[in-house]
Amino acid sequence: MKKFWIVCCVVSCVVLDCAFFTNVNLYGICPDMTLILSVLLAIHMGGLQSGIITGILGLIIDLILNSVIGITSIAYFTAAIAAGACYKKYYAEYVFVPMAYVLIFEILKQHLLFLVSVLMGSTVNYFSALVEYILPCAIASGLMIVPAHLISRALLLEKGRTGGIQFSKRGEL
Repeated sequence: MKKFWIVCCVVSCVVLDCAFFTNVNLYGICPDMTLILSVLLAIHMGGLQSGIITGILGLIIDLILNSVIGITSIAYFTAAIAAGACYKKYYAEYVFVPMAYVLIFEILKQHLLFLVSVLMGSTVNYFSALVEYILPCAIASGLMIVPAHLISRALLLEKGRTGGIQFSKRGEL
């Protein structure tokens, strides 16, 4: 059942990132749902498994949306590996932990994309891009992780006999 929910989450994140948020956004500001998925899967499954899944998703998103292949994939993979440090930790159930990871890695990903665009010849002012796009996208992603975290806790965590929420076994999806 978990594999089914993970596949549904993966498909919905790709559709949201590639189809919905590219057309429906506020001044170009949109949350990065695949980064949110990367962090949440790392907290629930471990960093390596989620890093592989979201790294492949990053390549697919780069093929669809970006002219440079691999930058988004690297950002998702490193976010998953870093957030995997919270795997099976008691504090991972609080929404502020994944929110901090999403905020940090969204800012790092946007800076990496900005650097690549500058190296390719773009003449965008850094401070205007920071204020008008990078920070608002990070805030939008940080806000979107709240409902996503609540949904992922309901779908990906198992209830134990005592009624409390317990993490699944390490190798299990």
